[in-house]
Amino acid sequence: MAFTPKVQRQIILDNLHLQMREISATLEARLSHLSDMARVLCATLEDVTPNSLDSLLEKQPPEAVVLHREALPQNREYLEEVLITLTISDKVQFCFFLAKTLQEKDPTLTPYAFLPQGEEIRRIAYCRNNLTDEAFDIFSLDFDDPTALYCEDFEASCVAVAVGDASACILPHRDASGNRSRMTLGYLATYDLCIHTLYTVYNGEDEGMEYALCTKGARVPDGAYQMFLHINPVTSRDILEIQEAMRLFGLIPSELTYSYDKLSICLAGEVPLLPPLVWLTLFHPHFVLEGLTKQLDKEMPDDFFL
Repeated sequence: MAFTPKVQRQIILDNLHLQMREISATLEARLSHLSDMARVLCATLEDVTPNSLDSLLEKQPPEAVVLHREALPQNREYLEEVLITLTISDKVQFCFFLAKTLQEKDPTLTPYAFLPQGEEIRRIAYCRNNLTDEAFDIFSLDFDDPTALYCEDFEASCVAVAVGDASACILPHRDASGNRSRMTLGYLATYDLCIHTLYTVYNGEDEGMEYALCTKGARVPDGAYQMFLHINPVTSRDILEIQEAMRLFGLIPSELTYSYDKLSICLAGEVPLLPPLVWLTLFHPHFVLEGLTKQLDKEMPDDFFL
């Protein structure tokens, strides 16, 4: 005897509810396994650094790196082999657990452990003109009265930072059309600089030139930030994974440029930095930080000219 449409709908609804409970139970178990894997692996680390994380990815890690005694035999494979089986969302969730466990192991751990270290800003080098003078005045508000070092051109200001005559320099970042300066991108790579802060100077009309304060190290901004990266080598499949992973971390990817197996990408968000930095260290350890910045307001303080 055939079921009536009403009974059929109820059977389908019951099956969907049952399947949802099964899926929820599976997801909870999977999250538990990922959390356990993070805990077990962290127990093998003598210290918490990017290099120690890298050692977990080696096929033949040092003898000192031994999995926790509670680990089941089937879980005693090295991390590289385990991670192959994980989905993108699994990897992201694992890095959330790993970042949390690392901070529990070392409460002093901050994102700076995974970033180039900077120094206090005392002197700023730049090629002087009306626009860069305004940028210098605004950038200086973040620091304790830094002095200026005037240079003949933008590259000379980069050299001043490289040789230690200045602790930061001002470079053009975007033109009035919003395009990033290729010259500055080259200087960032050549002189191993990192964008610290961005500020747009307007010429009295609606056109503006964006300038970057660049240093030898990075600073983690409060609140919203932009992170500029380049990653090499990558494949087209890697790019899709990077974009999806960063979205799951809460970072919005934009300005993707892919050429010669190298990806340049801008990420914007207001989320903790440590989990995505752990993810990059594990899955794309050759990433280079071009900038970790906050965008300053274009309006000067009311008493700026007093």
